[in-house]
Amino acid sequence: MSSILFLLSLFSAVNNLFVAPPLTFELRMENLEQASGAIWVAFYDQPDTFLKDEGIVNQVVQRVSATPVQTIEIDGVTPGIYAIAVFHDLNDNKVLDKNALGVPTEPYAFSRDCRQKLRAPRFEEARFTLNQENTKMTFTLRRWKDM
Repeated sequence: MSSILFLLSLFSAVNNLFVAPPLTFELRMENLEQASGAIWVAFYDQPDTFLKDEGIVNQVVQRVSATPVQTIEIDGVTPGIYAIAVFHDLNDNKVLDKNALGVPTEPYAFSRDCRQKLRAPRFEEARFTLNQENTKMTFTLRRWKDM
């Protein structure tokens, strides 16, 4: 029994040597229309739940205090493969407003500057690898009509 416990603790110690430490991820938001409202940032790590509330693995909300550019630093992000969706909640109602056809009426953006006009982007189009060499990303917020 003690040898099993020893092996389990040894495995745990070795495994911890290979787990990458959390990173600080810097997001530069460009094209902010007004210095009010909030920026909502959602991280997804699975294609089948991309852009669904239940698929969000990390979410950050930051007040907008500057235009046309603001930087958001997010501490403690685990390295991995993600796709990010961002929107500027201009009226502070905590949702991305849409018109009767389901078209967003507030500025938004996706990682890798993925732009689709006639459909939502796919996870594969927006995905990127967050690692020690890739800790900064720029998002240009746009309205649907400007895509």
